[in-house]
Amino acid sequence: MRRATLTIIAVTVAGMVLFAGCQHYTFTPNLPAYIKKIAVPIFGNLTFKYGLESDLTRIIIDEFITDGHLEIVSEADADAVLRGTISYYKLEPISFDASEVVTEYHLTVSLRLEFEDMTSKEVLWEEPNIYEYVNYFPLGTGGIPETEQDAFERLAEVLAQDVVRRTVEGWW
Repeated sequence: MRRATLTIIAVTVAGMVLFAGCQHYTFTPNLPAYIKKIAVPIFGNLTFKYGLESDLTRIIIDEFITDGHLEIVSEADADAVLRGTISYYKLEPISFDASEVVTEYHLTVSLRLEFEDMTSKEVLWEEPNIYEYVNYFPLGTGGIPETEQDAFERLAEVLAQDVVRRTVEGWW
């Protein structure tokens, strides 16, 4: 009986400690307090694929707007600037049907990013090679049919979430 009582007390105390620790965890921005406005100029594009830079920049800006921690402004009015370049784009077939028609593609995109504090002129963070990949099925054989553009936009959404998280919270 005494052993059961001690076990119950130990479990209760452990639960209270864990619960108390969770109460103080918040997702607060990991930025200097004065950074409230960000500029995201159109990304560079070192790939053969025209137009990626516009689509990716738009999707990243939309993600910052959705997040709501930073206001999107022009570079002249910004407290910080996020600059990026698409450095790699590769689309490769990975599955074929009996007639040698591609049934699945693998799309990989890589970026170089830099986040600069415009007040101190200090680079707060940079990533020389952040990449993401997706597989997609143009004929719908493995799910819903997607175009290359659909797959790129899905991939760009994941990259945008990563970039906003890195900028606002300080981690990937």
